[in-house]
Amino acid sequence: MVLDSKAVAWLQPAGHLLFLAILCPSRAAEIRIELSKFMTILDSSLRRIRWSYRFVFLLSLSLFSCTSEYKDFGSYRVVTATDGLWGLRCQPRTELYFLDRSSARTVPVYLGTCSTPRFVTKQMHVPGDPSCFAISDEGTSLVYFHRPNWCGAGEDALRKAGGVYVHSETNGDTLLYSDNQVGQIWSRAPIESQSIRVGWKGSELSRSGAVCSQNLIIRADGSEAPEGEPRTIHGCPPAAINGSSSEDGS
Repeated sequence: MVLDSKAVAWLQPAGHLLFLAILCPSRAAEIRIELSKFMTILDSSLRRIRWSYRFVFLLSLSLFSCTSEYKDFGSYRVVTATDGLWGLRCQPRTELYFLDRSSARTVPVYLGTCSTPRFVTKQMHVPGDPSCFAISDEGTSLVYFHRPNWCGAGEDALRKAGGVYVHSETNGDTLLYSDNQVGQIWSRAPIESQSIRVGWKGSELSRSGAVCSQNLIIRADGSEAPEGEPRTIHGCPPAAINGSSSEDGS
């Protein structure tokens, strides 16, 4: 075992006492008492050092470790993941997986990541799920808003284009709208079950006729419907808000 200079410095007094005990047998009892006192002090110091290392280790775990909880709904797994720094570095996020029970595959298939900022759910008392994902009652289909650049989302998320997808056991994964056509919104307004609410910002009409600045309700089976009245917002040309498109030339 190799001792560093600090360890040698700690052990030098003990070596001196042992050397004196050899040279002066008559003072052996007195030296044993002093040596016992020194070893008690040394043991106490080492305990403090060990606890300091333990504290640093536990603190590092709390700061940089990740925790997650999950629930299964039919063919889908919903994971709530939290990064270290008590959520200060990255807000909690939702990761969605497909459980392919029709094959021998045991590892859940990653689908996407979405989330709602904590200040929205806590301070505005707005539920996060209706802006993020919805699963059919049967658990056989899912609609979700994939956000690849969300903090902490990881490499799997970045390999997939952002936008609204619908996934089903039979048809797999389908991109409905890219993230330059829709935006994530949060609202306390009631929403039908098995659906999400997004904002339509496309320059043309959506499949169901939504115009730019109008809300869009998308169900877990992929069907959709416009919601509310158009609003004049930045980024929506007047022609788009009025419902015109390049296809009809109006």
